[in-house]
Amino acid sequence: MPLASVRLIQRAATVLRHGESIILAPPPNIRVLIADDHAVVAEGLVLLIDREPGMRSSAHEGGDVGLLESCRSATADVLVMDLGKREPSVFEISRLIHTERLGARVLLLSALMTDALIQCGIDNGVIGFVSKNHPFAVLRNGILEVHAGRRFYCPEVSKRIVHEGGDCRTRTAGGTRICLLTNREREMLMLLSSGSSIRQVAAVAHISPKTVESHQFRIMQKLDIHNRIELARFAFREGIAHP
Repeated sequence: MPLASVRLIQRAATVLRHGESIILAPPPNIRVLIADDHAVVAEGLVLLIDREPGMRSSAHEGGDVGLLESCRSATADVLVMDLGKREPSVFEISRLIHTERLGARVLLLSALMTDALIQCGIDNGVIGFVSKNHPFAVLRNGILEVHAGRRFYCPEVSKRIVHEGGDCRTRTAGGTRICLLTNREREMLMLLSSGSSIRQVAAVAHISPKTVESHQFRIMQKLDIHNRIELARFAFREGIAHP
């Protein structure tokens, strides 16, 4: 048997062990941009991805504005973002990539995958979700699927997804008060629950302090919450923010 066929069978067997669909077609030339707050994680992912045939990657260094500009300049086909401390801006970046029809497709990588965060990602154009609890083979398959324009959910996330026609949602969507909020209000809730001042939230969201105050008023009104301490507690319970 030719060596190439042996390697293909070995790769398929590895994929089967992890419960993922087998991807037999040779991977195309995929440019992957890694955005992770932990440099050692980002550098490790670059080393692993660059070992894959047809893939080359780089780790983003700098702020969120630079990350978005990299996508606008078409330097990445797949953007792999870690939720980590970047949660509010992750969804904003994904939303802008989706609405501006930029070339990059977004895959979220996180150690924490709550239903609220998954739903917020789906609502903002994210098409790939991979938990850090899975081996690299799952992330590799996710990159391939997302690059092809197909949704990809790792096993941990897939069991919590309901498919309705062409739409997807988490099984708990509509089950709590968080669903009373718009996508933008969820993003603002994350920022407001971080302990930042109104001016700091305004600077991160690139809006005026008065607009932040208007968002805060509407969010509290919808949730029947009367101060920011209660607001933060609600966000922690829903998995939207972390203490």
